Amino acid sequence: MSAVSSSKPDGGYKAGTVIPIQVTFSETVSVGGAPTLTLETGAVDRSAIYFSGSGTSSLTFNYTVQAGDSSLDLDYVSTSSLVLNSGSIRDGALNNAELELPASGASGSLGLNKNLVIDTESPVVVSVTSNKLNGAYRAGEVISVQVRFSKSVSVAGTPILKLETGTQDRDVNYASGSGSNELSFDYTVQAGDTSLDLDYESITALSLNGGTIQDSVTNDAVLTLVTPGSAGSLGFAKALIIDTIVPTAPGSVLDGTWTNSSANAPAASWSASTDVTSGVHHYEYAIGTSSTNVSLLDWTDVGLVLAHARSGLNLTQGTLYYVRIRAVDAAGNISADTVGDGFRLDNTVPNAITSVDDGLTSRFTTQSTKITWSPTTDNLSGILRYEVALGSFPGGDDIFGWQDTTVALNGGGVITGLSLVEGSRYYASVRAVDGALNFGVPKQADGWLIGWIQQAYGKGTSTATQNLFGS
Repeated sequence: MSAVSSSKPDGGYKAGTVIPIQVTFSETVSVGGAPTLTLETGAVDRSAIYFSGSGTSSLTFNYTVQAGDSSLDLDYVSTSSLVLNSGSIRDGALNNAELELPASGASGSLGLNKNLVIDTESPVVVSVTSNKLNGAYRAGEVISVQVRFSKSVSVAGTPILKLETGTQDRDVNYASGSGSNELSFDYTVQAGDTSLDLDYESITALSLNGGTIQDSVTNDAVLTLVTPGSAGSLGFAKALIIDTIVPTAPGSVLDGTWTNSSANAPAASWSASTDVTSGVHHYEYAIGTSSTNVSLLDWTDVGLVLAHARSGLNLTQGTLYYVRIRAVDAAGNISADTVGDGFRLDNTVPNAITSVDDGLTSRFTTQSTKITWSPTTDNLSGILRYEVALGSFPGGDDIFGWQDTTVALNGGGVITGLSLVEGSRYYASVRAVDGALNFGVPKQADGWLIGWIQQAYGKGTSTATQNLFGS
């Protein structure tokens, strides 16, 4: 016996393939019965059965590949793998043939002469994942889903993977990966799609769609997927939220009425939006000169706050500005905006108070006094209130500091609850405050002396006609 080879081309072969193996002798031989050649084919070794060649120097043994067989380089088991199996191999003089084979893998062996791969294992899906980062995605986003197999596969046609995307499930076409163990399916999110944790539709979601998925020896891939949500599934591997629904618009925006700084807008506040799928990620704030533009400040992320005061502006006095608020969810969907009633700049102080009268001497007791003043005006935001201070010297406020006298917009009232010292002189000051909280220039009175005078009130009597501060 001189060599073992095969007429089958080098390559891979699957179950059902017949591989002819030629055993060449040094001379012509004749065969009786059915000799066999035992092959190394994995867990179960297979016998190649004598097929033809009697009367020549080359005998052919046919090996039919069976399910479960495996070999990276087909060869016989050992030097004694060729057996008569109750048959005979003899030369013309009836000498029995020498059956010892070259060592497996050595010169003259099947393994050295040929490169025959036996592969009967079908590719199976081992996992499904995505190279997209965990997060929320809106309509128009492309999410690539990877289906990983146990071995490299080749694809023909356009297989599909069905994803669970709410009311309408989506068929996702094969995109790339043929020749590797990972196939990509590109899913474009469409309007109306929704998922709190994207996954495929079922264990049968992968289908050929008239194409093929096969390994290098054309074993068809097993397309069964693991149960959605379990280990190895897309939903288990990734946290992909599909959200194509915009958040609700923020509630009413309170943007103030006036500001006294050309650089600062009044603090605006609003009610929260809702988003049931991916949640509100942040609010955006803008300012325009109408309810439909953002001419002063374009849309700006202000986080998840429900109030914001903007600085660094360049406001024009008298112009009406509108604060606009909208919500953005985690997928980037943007709500309708809500617009405030508008605010204006007033950085001009109220007109001056022309006179303040606190009396030459007290007409009352050391616990109260009456102060009157000439009401003034403000050309933009109007007078909001007057404030009164009382001191022991002109312009002072050491007796009490500036206090709100909102109830006394008519220009005067009685201050009670004092502890003044008889024989001392006191001085009242009054200032106006407008709707933008600009403070007018204080107007000082001449002061009055605490003392007793006998007039119509009667000595030692006091009558308070109005409590300026409501106490």
